[in-house]
Amino acid sequence: MLAYLSVWQYQSINSPFFKMQVRILLFGLAFLVAHVVSYYTMPVNGTIVKDIHSHCDNDSLGLVESRKKPGVYYVRGVCSGLYNDQYSKRCSFLDLNMCYQNVGGNIYAQKLGHLFGSCKSCILSMVDGAAVLTCTCTNKDGSTIQRSSVHLDDLLSVKNGFLSCYGYTNFECPHINVPY
Repeated sequence: MLAYLSVWQYQSINSPFFKMQVRILLFGLAFLVAHVVSYYTMPVNGTIVKDIHSHCDNDSLGLVESRKKPGVYYVRGVCSGLYNDQYSKRCSFLDLNMCYQNVGGNIYAQKLGHLFGSCKSCILSMVDGAAVLTCTCTNKDGSTIQRSSVHLDDLLSVKNGFLSCYGYTNFECPHINVPY
């Protein structure tokens, strides 16, 4: 009986019908993967979800301190996706207070987190192709300061060419290229 089953299994695996089923299954899986990837990288109603590096010029990403509100930082970028036109670009700023917060000296994603109330001296750097924000932040009691970092790519997106988080966008770059 055991020999019969192993021969039957071998024959069914090598049958044209089984091979066709496997091809259909693999095609369906490839289609599903392609659909999921396109959902996260292609425009949908003017919104591009995450993946800022494929939609923003890497050399344009930077951190700029506000002139009128010292200690408030904006991320700046020139990004595509302006009204679903992948070739049209705009320069925009995004106030990171709208996106992150300090919890015990560590930076976390949080809608309207007001990060810069307790984090200062921030820099933006590229680490292994990812945008990383690093700041000096105070802990819970405010007595200790420590360096803390967060990957901006995990939260930021591009919406109609604007840098965005939680659906918030700020403004286009002014002519002098420094936020208010």
